Amino acid sequence: MIADVSLEECMEPEVQENMLRVKEMLDLAIKSILGKEEGLAYKIKQMDQQVDKAYRDYFNKALEFKGGRCTVANLLIMRYLERLADHCSYIADEVLFIVKGIYEQE
Repeated sequence: MIADVSLEECMEPEVQENMLRVKEMLDLAIKSILGKEEGLAYKIKQMDQQVDKAYRDYFNKALEFKGGRCTVANLLIMRYLERLADHCSYIADEVLFIVKGIYEQE
């Protein structure tokens, strides 16, 4: 049986920070595609790298800690946030294609 895990009692600062970053990325993705704003698209790409790093760092922390339910819950949240950030980055790629007419290599 899986015990209930309260996210309020488990949420670590780096997870909260990443949640806010990804929320900002979602907002910027909408603004960038509606306004065809190249600068916002580049900002999203940069933020995606920060989210990727935060996920990798938390993953390594979780491996070292060998923790319980809260660690697993936070790790899953970080993974899903990383995927959301990737999708924002894909939108940014499309905005850059719309504006410049070419796909840029990273």
